[in-house]
Amino acid sequence: QGTAINSIFVDETQDFTQAELGLFLKVCTDKNDMFFSGDTCQTIASGVGFRFEDLKSLFHAEQERLKQITDPKSFDPRTVAVPKVNKLTVNYRTHN
Repeated sequence: QGTAINSIFVDETQDFTQAELGLFLKVCTDKNDMFFSGDTCQTIASGVGFRFEDLKSLFHAEQERLKQITDPKSFDPRTVAVPKVNKLTVNYRTHN
């Protein structure tokens, strides 16, 4: 079985592929205790066209997958909540 991974914190999310992000979602036992941060303007990974909306779609797909395998009477959509994307509007690296 191994050690359970209950929480995941990911920085530079924009440099991960959809498959890698899906793996985080798969191995974390508490899907609502995951934190992703990144800057889509700082992508360094070649061929990775990252958008935070794509990350939300992974959570939605997991929610739908769980609906299919869970008794409808006992399914709680909060088991996997589709996260809200918070955008920062101030760049603290630039000192004008």
